[in-house]
Amino acid sequence: MSGESKQIDGVVNDPENGGLKSGPCLIAGFHQLSEVRPSYWNAYRAESGATFSIDMVRLKLSFINGKGEWLSGHAQTFDCDSMNAWTSKIRPGGWYELWSFAIGDSSVALGIGFIEPSCKVNMNRGFVEFNPNKVAGDKRFWRLLKKLAPCVS
Repeated sequence: MSGESKQIDGVVNDPENGGLKSGPCLIAGFHQLSEVRPSYWNAYRAESGATFSIDMVRLKLSFINGKGEWLSGHAQTFDCDSMNAWTSKIRPGGWYELWSFAIGDSSVALGIGFIEPSCKVNMNRGFVEFNPNKVAGDKRFWRLLKKLAPCVS
């Protein structure tokens, strides 16, 4: 399964996924590695000897009442190399605010305010997306997650 991303809903433990187990809400890109380098964070090794790396993680966030709006006004204080922010047009299924925080060779994306089918912006829903291979070793990434923790249920 090279270069493919898929939604895994529930426990998956089949040969196609290398015997990986996961919980709900995991979206992952699986790429078979030709060589294992120590720089890969938490590489998975299948019984066949193949090695896999999770290159993208998206965590669904449910904000405590009012914390989505609070975070929207304070996200620019996150410690990063650079930051970009976009406000979207109201389109069902989209995100009202998208933030990108550059951390070293990678970035962390933060979405705030899911746009419901009724076109109402739900500021209590969000996501954070990152490549653990590139950001897990950076203290700024862990500080960013620590700032998000009190905002989510």
